[in-house]
Amino acid sequence: MVNTNYRAVLLAGAMLTAGAWSAMAALPDPLYEGPVNYTGDYVGSYSYNADTGAMTIHGCGSDIWGTSDSFYYVYTTLEEDTDFDYVVKATDLQGNSGDDGWTKAGLMVRASVGYTWNPETGEVNGLDMEGGARYFCVQTQRTSGSSNSKWITQWRPENDLGVTDDYSKRYGNYTWPQWLRLRKIGTTYYGIVSSDGENWEKLWSEDSSTWSEGPLVPYEGATPLAIGVFVTSHNADSNDSTLTAYDFQAFPQTPVAFENALEDKEITAGTTYKFEAKVSGYNPFT
Repeated sequence: MVNTNYRAVLLAGAMLTAGAWSAMAALPDPLYEGPVNYTGDYVGSYSYNADTGAMTIHGCGSDIWGTSDSFYYVYTTLEEDTDFDYVVKATDLQGNSGDDGWTKAGLMVRASVGYTWNPETGEVNGLDMEGGARYFCVQTQRTSGSSNSKWITQWRPENDLGVTDDYSKRYGNYTWPQWLRLRKIGTTYYGIVSSDGENWEKLWSEDSSTWSEGPLVPYEGATPLAIGVFVTSHNADSNDSTLTAYDFQAFPQTPVAFENALEDKEITAGTTYKFEAKVSGYNPFT
């Protein structure tokens, strides 16, 4: 038998890593806030501490589930059909009134039916969003006492469709603090999570081009999308749910790069070798 030597010219075994973003970066602009599909007496609220970068959102509304949602929303608008990736660091979520601890918060992209306007100034107030609108979200539940401790992605592919467990995926066990990411590539949405802000796990991807009413994308000049942070108290008669979060911003799109590679090494047929390489940059990698 003749031993044959081969040059090692391949790269393999990618390690998924990514650098951290800048803390206290500027919040998205424009930034709007307000209740969605809620007209009760216990409206939520939003405040921002410019010194610490802390967002405090008091949620309201009955839930994000079934055929109609009700919650408090802090969001920016997406007018053009472009890819995006947003992230937020959640440090605490409290709420005592929701049944079985089902207070919820997270990142959501949501369809609208157009803009709302201030009748006195003529300026945009935000977006008009219906309770049964289509959406995709990645979410968490309260810090302690919740009946669920798993990461969750959830979506409504048709207007007014009843969201059930068929449209909700739950994985692993979340930690505090936690980082939530919502990414769009083409017509596909990704729910991504992290326990340290550096190592990321994709929970679920949903291709909205397969939805019966067409992909979830903005239509310029008519129906933009909203992307932002939501909180629902899971109780229409309370706004005691409170999320503390930081760094709601676009995730830095660091180019993917190989940090090390195999170069000019010889291997022999019939011998076992281990090949490793390391990749850095904007993940999840495809």
